[in-house]
Amino acid sequence: MLYNLKEEGKSRNTITAVHTAASLMFKHAKRNGLIESDPTADAVIPKDKKVARKKGEKKQVLPKFLEKDELKAFLQLCRFILTINLWALFVVLAYTGLRISEAAACSGKTSTWKNGQLM
Repeated sequence: MLYNLKEEGKSRNTITAVHTAASLMFKHAKRNGLIESDPTADAVIPKDKKVARKKGEKKQVLPKFLEKDELKAFLQLCRFILTINLWALFVVLAYTGLRISEAAACSGKTSTWKNGQLM
């Protein structure tokens, strides 16, 4: 049954959740004497197959920054798609170099503003 779910394209998390639910039901049935053995006890959750790179093929490395024109296009797109708060967050992150966790820590209670600047 678990392999059928894998063939249907279900994710590993979904397959694990189905296995866990079935296992709990069968354990309960075994405890209450309704069945003699738990059919899920020896079940194996199928693993995802890793695709091997071809010989000489390098691992794809994503850039850690955007070029100036890419950043401009990204912020313009964000301006029309996202809410004003999210757009402002991306602008602050882009022009200050803050990490997302550092920006999240800048709340009104923990931050000080002087002359329109965050101190």
